[in-house]
Amino acid sequence: MTRRCGTMSRDEVVQSERRAWTEDHERARLYFYDGINFWYRRGRSEPQQIPIWSAPRGGWRHREDCRCTRCRSQALIGSIG
Repeated sequence: MTRRCGTMSRDEVVQSERRAWTEDHERARLYFYDGINFWYRRGRSEPQQIPIWSAPRGGWRHREDCRCTRCRSQALIGSIG
């Protein structure tokens, strides 16, 4: 079974201090968090650092194999249901 953390809020991403990403399809931007700073990239352009308040508020994901506390608990809930 593939474990998925589900989506998180921007605040949850900051608290986890782990890499995460989300997409804004309307603006064709990929946003990512490196564990310290938020960044965005449009198309093939170079990533640009952005202030936390300009990053999307929700829709963030960790890697599928993430072992953080939140992702582990979500995987447990998913395996029970």
